[in-house]
Amino acid sequence: MFEFIEKGGVIALPLVVASVVAVGVILERFFSTRRFKVLPKNLDLQISELVRAGKLEEAISICRRDDSPLARILVSGLRRISVYKGVVPRQELLEVVELTGKRELTTLQKHIGILGTIAAIAPLLGLLGTVLGIIKSFAVIEASGIGNPQLLAGGISEALIATASGICIAVPAVIFYRYFLAHSRTLGLELEEAAHAILFDFANN
Repeated sequence: MFEFIEKGGVIALPLVVASVVAVGVILERFFSTRRFKVLPKNLDLQISELVRAGKLEEAISICRRDDSPLARILVSGLRRISVYKGVVPRQELLEVVELTGKRELTTLQKHIGILGTIAAIAPLLGLLGTVLGIIKSFAVIEASGIGNPQLLAGGISEALIATASGICIAVPAVIFYRYFLAHSRTLGLELEEAAHAILFDFANN
């Protein structure tokens, strides 16, 4: 690591930081957006049975203890059903579910923007490192001529390391950014579908 930073020049350090942050975001998103954490198994069936039995407060209590995205969407709808003590205007219930669903989608996409930013700036940092390395090489040529290739190697090596590092960081960052974006949208749709299946029996036109 320290050898890479030394050979890569001043740009190597921000590239290392960017790579560490990217790995951290990827791991955090993998753990946070696992399907069983977003859509807990059998929660929809359990809540659906309680709602049909008219046990709204018990259903709300279970959802609050669960604290998953699905549970939070269900709580918003169940509380509105509880206020009306039965049938809720469909449009009003739809707005409540959609508003909470949008908030939960934002939570599912938390930190994904960081990956997008890293994917955008890593190649630029690599390019900057390349330019600095070339400038260093020309400075050596200006001071010592081209008679000593070993003196030139430092600047050329710095340029190549910066370029390769920027690309190596950007490629997986782009891949995982796209993956988590699509994954969060899929989960968001599944959340709304699950909420609709449970709650909209209590909506009228």
